Amino acid sequence: MPAVPNVKFGIITDLHLGWDDLATSNVDAALHDFHSLDLDLIVVLGDMADVREEHWRLVGEHIVRRITLPVIYVRGNADFQAGGDAAWSRSVPQPARYAMSTNGVRFVAVGGQSDTHVLPIGGDGIGFLRQDLAEHRDELGVVLCHAPIRNTTFWSCDNDTDGCLAGLLPPNNPPFRLQLRESEAMLDTLRESPNARLFLSGHVHNDHRMRCDHGYGPMKQIDGVAHIVTANLGGWVGIGVARKEGRVIHITPDEILVRVRNVIDRCYVPELDMRFPTRR
Repeated sequence: MPAVPNVKFGIITDLHLGWDDLATSNVDAALHDFHSLDLDLIVVLGDMADVREEHWRLVGEHIVRRITLPVIYVRGNADFQAGGDAAWSRSVPQPARYAMSTNGVRFVAVGGQSDTHVLPIGGDGIGFLRQDLAEHRDELGVVLCHAPIRNTTFWSCDNDTDGCLAGLLPPNNPPFRLQLRESEAMLDTLRESPNARLFLSGHVHNDHRMRCDHGYGPMKQIDGVAHIVTANLGGWVGIGVARKEGRVIHITPDEILVRVRNVIDRCYVPELDMRFPTRR
């Protein structure tokens, strides 16, 4: 018999500790806020350390040692650049591929395997995900990946060739491609895994409101899977509103409620709420 899902979790991503003081203060505020909510889990969707190995000290001080709730860490390209597998193993108390079950929901994290913006997770990462979802087919599947699948959510397009949003960027910062390298294999895996319902990513430094020139925005449903991107809290902030938001997602037996959480002012942004049925 299928498990009855009931999980409430918070998401923060693209923290880029070491980028500037604002990144650090935003992370501190987010974790203070999340720990005041009735959450079952915190998901950190990648790019915790800003590209240099020395910044893992900040990750330890401001994230790893501060989170007291169950937590899943997803490796991003900036994390990989900050020392590769060795630095991750020393600094993060989870492997780059990781899965856990909570109240009828199976969370599966497939971490990045490179420092490139077209981010690979490797064919064995796809295999890990496919097998894990199959072995937990009675639970609702939530896939966690730093990079979005090509042509799904904001700026996951081939913007390096078609200049998507180039008019908003200075000449010295042209658009470049921000997507999962194994996009087609991931789409096939999600399509063939009937328990998969959410694909959650970061990477594109959006603001929960914008749509790119192709019309891709914060969420898109494909083959019964909701692809949802979360805005960055740190790092580059060249477009959109000021970055001070994460997400809170509540999965109930009947409905998935996806909310934007302003972690600085400690309030929700109700006009950005999204709701859809739990089962696909």
